[in-house]
Amino acid sequence: MTFLSHLYAPTNSTAPNLKKFPYAHDFVLEGKPQTFARTSEGRLIPAVGAEVTTRYGKGFIERRHTGGDVVIRIVEFNEALEVPRHLNGGYDTAQGHVTRLAEAYNNRMMRQAEWFAGYLNDIVSGDRLLNQIIDDDCYLATFKGALDYLGATAFVYGSSVKPTKKHRGTAAQLAYRARIEALEDKLHETPEGIADQLAECFGE
Repeated sequence: MTFLSHLYAPTNSTAPNLKKFPYAHDFVLEGKPQTFARTSEGRLIPAVGAEVTTRYGKGFIERRHTGGDVVIRIVEFNEALEVPRHLNGGYDTAQGHVTRLAEAYNNRMMRQAEWFAGYLNDIVSGDRLLNQIIDDDCYLATFKGALDYLGATAFVYGSSVKPTKKHRGTAAQLAYRARIEALEDKLHETPEGIADQLAECFGE
């Protein structure tokens, strides 16, 4: 177990026991070996509900996306923050800036939903995207740096199991994906973020 894993292991857990459980795990909880979920870069994944402290204020992780981005809801705004506006000059408060970020994200979701519905006649995916629209006290964030978890202390973990083969998807799923990729090549006007939505659909 790395120092990082030990730092964030639940308080009622114990150190790994390779004699009893001779395979990789980060800690033992209630007699069972557990492993932290990690990104492809080896980063731990903060749990939904984990409290965080951002430049905009204090909040919590409300939703996590497959690609690693998270939706953070601010519950206590930083009243001292002033965020410069790139257009028309002036400054936004922390709350005003988060509202702008939420509006930009929601506009992107709506464009993607229209693309799925218009070009693929896929109402289900369009509705799923519309259901991701966020409130004006939320914004989409990406964790950066090995230890930049914004003060979060709760992380995703689960029972340690032997690795399994990567899910390849059904023939129908693969054909659907090929259709979208063909449209991307042909139209040259695919909305930003479609690749991320494909990852959400196919669990990548």
